[in-house]
Amino acid sequence: MISSKINPDLLIFNWKDPQEDETGWKELKDSFIGLADCLSVGWVIEETENFYVLAADLIIENGQITDTGRRQSIYKSRLNIFKRINFNIYDRKMEAIKKGKRRPKAE
Repeated sequence: MISSKINPDLLIFNWKDPQEDETGWKELKDSFIGLADCLSVGWVIEETENFYVLAADLIIENGQITDTGRRQSIYKSRLNIFKRINFNIYDRKMEAIKKGKRRPKAE
């Protein structure tokens, strides 16, 4: 399932993230840390054999994705489930209306 670079998939991921502890000495009995249950939502902008790269933000100019923001990688081995959201980033209903201009009424 590789996303299109033109209209990437929007997915909700449920995955496990390795936890980290603050530095310093701990008693052995207090040393266990596990995996955190995480939910992430993002546009799949890259996929490899091992991981997905999600972007939370897309900037679209003249029908092209030019910038992305708040990116993260999710290893497929830590992935429990994902759900695809059907969404077309170029749908006219999502276009911004400039002040003073009106969109023609749908027929």
